[in-house]
Amino acid sequence: SLLDTTLLNGWKLQEEELPKEIYYTTSIELGKLNADYAYILDLGKVNSQAEVFINTQALKPLIQSPYRLDLTPYVSNGINTLEVWVKSPPWQHLPQTPLWEKVQTAETIPVGLLGPVKIYIIEKNNTL
Repeated sequence: SLLDTTLLNGWKLQEEELPKEIYYTTSIELGKLNADYAYILDLGKVNSQAEVFINTQALKPLIQSPYRLDLTPYVSNGINTLEVWVKSPPWQHLPQTPLWEKVQTAETIPVGLLGPVKIYIIEKNNTL
């Protein structure tokens, strides 16, 4: 089954100074947990790397697709707090040099968590 979570939305920044980190947070109601199921977070599309915290517990950083984590050991019955820190690509913070000009585009650069963010609730013997 899938917990419907259109929780976090990415955006496009149209500023000259792009942030180095973007912070997202939400609460997730999981009800009574079932020991036969795994709770898998899928961040969808992320621009750069993401650091995930569930109920203040830091999980391993995600640096490439798929941006997925098993939340099972960290979630509890009822409401859980999900926090995601997205760090923008290092090249976005280079001084304006010929290298900087090569990596910039005419379009606005998508930054952050673009999603869609989902939590899959699957039987432990199944995989995504």
